[in-house]
Amino acid sequence: MFHRWVRPALATIDERLVAGGFLLSDDHRRRIRWVGFLMLGVAVLGLVRVLAEIAQARSVGPLVTALLAVTAVGVVQVTTAPRRTRRGNRALAALRDRHRALAPERAPDWQLHGPADAALGIGLFGTKALAAAAPGFAREVAPQVAATGGNGRARLAVSGGGGGDRGGGNRG
Repeated sequence: MFHRWVRPALATIDERLVAGGFLLSDDHRRRIRWVGFLMLGVAVLGLVRVLAEIAQARSVGPLVTALLAVTAVGVVQVTTAPRRTRRGNRALAALRDRHRALAPERAPDWQLHGPADAALGIGLFGTKALAAAAPGFAREVAPQVAATGGNGRARLAVSGGGGGDRGGGNRG
């Protein structure tokens, strides 16, 4: 999705954020998803058990409740392995609070703030800030993001560049 000249810079930023404890590594996220798949395997066994209990005309209420809970947790882990750590979430929240004047809902005056603050606002608040800072550019980019299947959100960058809200927050 990113231009080949940009990828090395993004990889360097990503490595720094992982090393600093702000982002989870790809390996860590894979392990989270693996645990989710294991839980779904347990859910399949639970379903077999429910069917066996039904065949014997036994009560299955508590078993179904447990099965639904295990399935829900497994699906969440498989589909939304977090990108940011708790430390990353706290850092992003602190930066958003510190620079709340750049939030798109506050309609910042970009002539007053200038391009550096516009970039920071986009990095902290995502594509809504892009639409507020550069509506023409946002209209041009939006169809490209939709066509590539992108989520329209950029990466967290505590070091001052990059993006706002990629990954589903933190679940562990």
